[in-house]
Amino acid sequence: MPMPEPAGRPFEQREGMAFWLSGFLLLVILPLLNVLPPEDSWLHVSDFSLNRFGKFLAFAILALGLDLIWGYTGILSLGQGVFFGLGAYCMGMHLMLTIGKESVYGSDLPDFMVWNQVKELPLFWKPFYSFTAALLGSLLVPTLVALVFGFLAFRSRIKGVYFAIITQALALVAWLVFNRNETNLGGTNGLTDFKQLLGFRLSDPGTQRALYVVTVLCLGGAYLLCRWIITSRAGKVLIAVRDSEQRVVFSGYTPADYKLFVFVVAAALAGLAGLLYVPQVGIITPGQIGVLPSLEMVIWVAVGGRGTLAGAVLGAVTVNFARSVLTNYFPELWPFILGGLFVVVVGFLAIGLTLNPHEVPSPLVGKPAPDFALPQLHDPEKLFSPKELAGKVWLLNVWASWCGGCKDEHPVLMQLAKAGEVPIYGMDYKDQRDDALTWLRRWGNPYPLIAVDQSGRVGIDYGVYGVPETYVIDKAGVIRFKQIGPVDQAVLQKKILPLVRELQTQ
Repeated sequence: MPMPEPAGRPFEQREGMAFWLSGFLLLVILPLLNVLPPEDSWLHVSDFSLNRFGKFLAFAILALGLDLIWGYTGILSLGQGVFFGLGAYCMGMHLMLTIGKESVYGSDLPDFMVWNQVKELPLFWKPFYSFTAALLGSLLVPTLVALVFGFLAFRSRIKGVYFAIITQALALVAWLVFNRNETNLGGTNGLTDFKQLLGFRLSDPGTQRALYVVTVLCLGGAYLLCRWIITSRAGKVLIAVRDSEQRVVFSGYTPADYKLFVFVVAAALAGLAGLLYVPQVGIITPGQIGVLPSLEMVIWVAVGGRGTLAGAVLGAVTVNFARSVLTNYFPELWPFILGGLFVVVVGFLAIGLTLNPHEVPSPLVGKPAPDFALPQLHDPEKLFSPKELAGKVWLLNVWASWCGGCKDEHPVLMQLAKAGEVPIYGMDYKDQRDDALTWLRRWGNPYPLIAVDQSGRVGIDYGVYGVPETYVIDKAGVIRFKQIGPVDQAVLQKKILPLVRELQTQ
C-alpha cells in the first residue's frame, strides 16, 4: 500500500510553481509586451508603466527584509527608510558625478555644490566616481550602519516597543542630517537630474527596460535568500525568538546574535532596493528616508501579511500601485486611505497581542517531521530514527531533567502511557545522561524509547526553543500538532486525543 504524500510537499511544490510562473511573467512577458505590441494595442505595456512597476518591485525587495525582521523575528523596525536612503544616496552620488559638463552650470561639480559655492569636491564623494565603489557602498554602508546600531541596541537588551522607538528616532536624525546643506548631499532637494549609467542614457527606454529586468532578478534572488534563511536552522531560532524570546534564552541560545544577523540582512536588502530605485526614478531626497516613509513601509508588509514572504511582495506592490493611482486622480484622498490602513494594522496588531503564546502556529505543522538518528538514552550504542515509526500515529515529547514544566506535565504523560492509546517517544534535550536516568527513576518512565539530543541540533530542526514541547505525528510522518509548554488534562482531552483518534482511523 503506497504511503500518502506528506502534507508539506504539495505546498512547497505550489509555492515553487508560483515563484517560477511569477518570475516568467515579470521577467519575460512584461518586457515583451513593452517591446512587441504596437503602442495603440491594448496589450502594449508603456515605458512609463514598466518603469513604474520596476520601482514597485524595488520597494518589494525592501519589504522582504522588513518581513524577515518583523514577520519572522518579531522586531518592529521603524527605520528601514534610513537604510534604503543610504543605498540610494550612494548610487545617486555616482550618478551625479557622471553628469559632468552636462550639468546646468557646466561644472564638474554637482549643480547644488556650485549653487552653494563649494569650490572642491568633498573627500567622501571621490570614491563614488567608480561604479564599483558605488555598488559596494550601496550594500556595505547600510550594512555597517545596521551592524553598529543593532549591536549596541541588542546587546543593551532593547526590544519591543523601545526598539521601534529608537529606530524611529534614527529615521528622524537621518532626515535632519540629510536635509542640511552642510552635509553636501543636496539638502532638501536631494540628488536628481541623472543622465547616464555605465555610459547608457537613463532617458533611453532600453536602459530603463534593462534596469527593470535587473530589478526582477534581484527580487527573485532576495526572495530565495529570505526563504533559505527562514527554512534553515537559524530561521527556526528566529521564529522561536518571535514567539517567546525568554524561552530561547532558557534553552541556551543568544537571541541578540540572531537578531543582529537578521537586522543586518534586512538593512542590506533595503540598501539594494535604494540602489535599484534611484536610476529608475531619477531622484532621491531626504523626504524618502524619514519617519513617514519608514512607517509606510511597515504598512506594506502588514497589508500583505507579515510572516509570509509572498505577502510582503504583494503588499508593497499593491499599496504603492494604489498610491500611484489615487494620488494621480484623487491626491487629497491618499492621506486618509493611508491613515485607514494604519488603523487597520494597529487593530490587527492588538488582536495579535492577545493570542495565547501556547497556541502560536508552528511553521512545521503540516510538514514532514525532520528525520534524525540519535543515540538512545538507555542504550547509547543503538540509534533511534522516526522512520522506525512509519505507519503509526505517535507523540514526540521533548523534555529534560532540569525542566520545571516537565515535572508539571509528567503525571499526565504517565496516565496517557498507562492507557496505551498512543505511544509517547521522548527526546531528552540538552541534558546529562545520569541526571535524566535519575529523574526517570524518581518520577516514572512513560516512554517506550528515549532519544538523546545533547547538542540541541535536532531540536533546532524541530523548532524547539524551550521544553517541554509535544508533537503529534501521523502515519505518514507529518507533524499535525505542536504543543508549546506542559500538556495538561485540558490540552490532552480537547486537542491531542481527538486528533490522535481521527488520525488512527485514516
